[in-house]
Amino acid sequence: MGGRRADGAGATRLEQIPERLLAVLWKQRAARQRSFRSRDGRTFRVIYPGRASTTAGPDFRDALLLEEGMGVVRGDVEIHVTHGEWESHGHTGDPRYNGVVLHAVGGPAGESTVLRSGQRAAVVSLEPLLPLLEDRGAAAAGGGLWALMEAWGYGLPSTARELGALLDRAGDDRFLSRSRRYGERLMAEDPDQVLYSALMEALGYSQNRDAFLDLAGRVPYSTLEGMCSGLPAPQGVASMEARLLAAAGLDHRPRPGAPPIAWHLFRVRPQNHPRRRIAGLARVVEPFLRGSNPSPDGWRGRGLAEGAARLLRNGREAKGKGRWNTLERVLTGSCPAASRAGPKAVGRARARDMMVNCVLPFLHGWARSGGDGELDELALEGYRGFPKLQENEITREMARLASQGLADGGDTRRVVDGARRQQGLVHLHRVMSRLGNGSP
Repeated sequence: MGGRRADGAGATRLEQIPERLLAVLWKQRAARQRSFRSRDGRTFRVIYPGRASTTAGPDFRDALLLEEGMGVVRGDVEIHVTHGEWESHGHTGDPRYNGVVLHAVGGPAGESTVLRSGQRAAVVSLEPLLPLLEDRGAAAAGGGLWALMEAWGYGLPSTARELGALLDRAGDDRFLSRSRRYGERLMAEDPDQVLYSALMEALGYSQNRDAFLDLAGRVPYSTLEGMCSGLPAPQGVASMEARLLAAAGLDHRPRPGAPPIAWHLFRVRPQNHPRRRIAGLARVVEPFLRGSNPSPDGWRGRGLAEGAARLLRNGREAKGKGRWNTLERVLTGSCPAASRAGPKAVGRARARDMMVNCVLPFLHGWARSGGDGELDELALEGYRGFPKLQENEITREMARLASQGLADGGDTRRVVDGARRQQGLVHLHRVMSRLGNGSP
């Protein structure tokens, strides 16, 4: 146990501070410390202390450390008052802590910490931060991180205008990267299946993305279209939902033969449960199926890709949110023509995320692969003008980091005024998370 000084002088000053305050100290001051040294002689400089976690697991995610003789190391950081709390808190056998690369403690640094994977994480003491805790005139942190980011073309902005330009460029880089990936998939897959898989993945949220992609492969779009051709909307929705639930192994019936899909259901909120997401997908997809009665505006029954493209074209003359209004309603499953009446099958916030991350970049990639300049332009313009999405811990953290260099007192919240710039923040985080691990 590392709770007391080796010389018997009693608890260190930092061992008298609660863990939550030690975490604040780490976040605000670790990047200002010249270096930390572990008991086994490893030396670290903190480039980025990590993103404070809001879920179970390590205290800080995706930290960037510069280890002497090794280069940039990326991983998680766990904070404790004493070294022995790693074991007493039950982390030794917990796989969620396998990504920890540094164990920072208020007391003296002990031997390296053993992870469940068998790897070891260095242990350092936070005591060198005490002078910085008392020195309110210390230099701002973050310079080392942005020096590395600048090598990839994203330098720290000094004015709100520069920040806006940086986020526009980063947001476009993210959009075009996704567009290119869809274009590559379209060379080998049917357009309806590519978009269907993308929507499936988005409905999986962070915990079940891979599981929903697996399901999209087991029950492809063409299967749903074939089984529902000519059926009334409510019957088609029910049939699709039953088929998908059975393939997902979520209908509580034994399915010998096929290996089960690995669903993650621990602490998943009821509204985000895969059964509800699958029901939502069935209501979203049904109006697009070929064989459905065509709609006056020409998108229904045209297939998923062509139907989405027609919905976007239909709004080309509208201003503001009118350009996406019908498509957004279809993606919530609440379009009157889509299925039976009832509450939204997919929340509005998730539908808008799907628009920005799936539908618009897909349509852009599809347009480019087919030489459709009009659709190419509509998709890109739609993305650049799309209103702000819900914030998350990544956009909030990256906005905080990006505002560190603003000398003109610019308000980052006003600069990040739409989805394009939010996506720029996400792209910057993606670049940062790959530092030391190859090209972004």
